[in-house]
Amino acid sequence: MRRNDELHLALPFWAMDISHIPMARGFVYLTGAIDWHSRKVLACRLSISMDGKGCWADNVYVERVWRSIKCDEVYLHAYETVSAAREGIDRYINFHNTHRPHSSHRARTPGGVYFASLPQPSAEAA
Repeated sequence: MRRNDELHLALPFWAMDISHIPMARGFVYLTGAIDWHSRKVLACRLSISMDGKGCWADNVYVERVWRSIKCDEVYLHAYETVSAAREGIDRYINFHNTHRPHSSHRARTPGGVYFASLPQPSAEAA
């Protein structure tokens, strides 16, 4: 795995992972994908079943996001329904992407870093 500072910003590099979310009765699985450089959560989904497994080292940034979601959102609520879990997690991910500064990004948000790293249209194309 390449270190974050060695990644070329013009080439997207994403990580995916699965984690379980405890509920008042049982649990559901949260799957998601993040941009490796910015840590922006690109997509997530809750489901009742899960197949397969991966290598934790390939997903270290996703694991860190899961820890933040669980500690800052999930463990503070005992969701009664999957829709309540989805709403709470979606709200937290929006906060994570747009309002939560990261020290590794000099206090910029994952969304700000992600969008700044996207290729800009050239003046010739306009």
